[in-house]
Amino acid sequence: MRPLAVIGNVNVDLILGPAEPWPKAGTEIIVDHDELRVGGSAGNAALAWKALGVDFDIAANSGTDEFGRWLRESFGSQAAKWPIRPEGTTLSVGITHPDGERTFFDARSPAAVFARLRVCRP
Repeated sequence: MRPLAVIGNVNVDLILGPAEPWPKAGTEIIVDHDELRVGGSAGNAALAWKALGVDFDIAANSGTDEFGRWLRESFGSQAAKWPIRPEGTTLSVGITHPDGERTFFDARSPAAVFARLRVCRP
């Protein structure tokens, strides 16, 4: 049987929080939690399949920066054919709220533009 396949964005998520109350402009707050993890819809689907022991292929791209290197290492040989764009890798910062909801700030990166994604066949 052929493996499942996912194509799409894989980015770095930096999760911080909880933030209460929301900080005023020009101020700083300290939060209790921080986590750097693989994110993006394709990245999250692939990690869920990996945790379930499902065979899968993933096609995505990344930038030339340290975040791109880290993402490719996170997927090992499955990322060997990912195109590497000469830009920064997309970073999303998620701020958690006390009720569990999150607010995301995404850095738009040309590496995330899907029109530039080249699908790699295994």
